[in-house]
Amino acid sequence: MLVSRLLLALSILLAAGCSSPDAGGGAVAQTQPPAATSRLQVIVWSTVSRRAVGATGTVATAGQSYDLDTRSSFQDGQLFSELTPGLYTIDVDTRYEEGKSFRVTGSENVYLEPGAQQEVTVVALDRPGNN
Repeated sequence: MLVSRLLLALSILLAAGCSSPDAGGGAVAQTQPPAATSRLQVIVWSTVSRRAVGATGTVATAGQSYDLDTRSSFQDGQLFSELTPGLYTIDVDTRYEEGKSFRVTGSENVYLEPGAQQEVTVVALDRPGNN
């Protein structure tokens, strides 16, 4: 009886060992927790108006680009949420005031850490010939 129990236990251990990866470097699939996403608030400041203004441009990172448009809420800017951590470039090309559009230049780089909540103010400089 004892021998049969030992044989049964040994066969169970051997069967379990057959389903595990070999010691020769077999890969074990492990689940990694998802990286914490980041949030970015972008406000555009005009040097001509000396205040936050509505503006358009882009927010870009490696392989992805998002439209920036702060016209509907220029004082609060635009919130980008669920961004992957990494380096982002924010470019502004147009500002809007009193029903008019003005060509501008403005650029900022920001690195978002995992789980970061960051606010960036981009300074918009009017291009020559706007006024």
